[in-house]
Amino acid sequence: MRDEADYFGEVGAGKVEAGLMKLVTRLVDERTK
Repeated sequence: MRDEADYFGEVGAGKVEAGLMKLVTRLVDERTK
């Protein structure tokens, strides 16, 4: 059970990180236009 929880935790963190990266990229694009 513990390994499963760790896996889902990592996936969740990855999604959050990816979302933040997309947001930052979008903001940078807006500024450079």
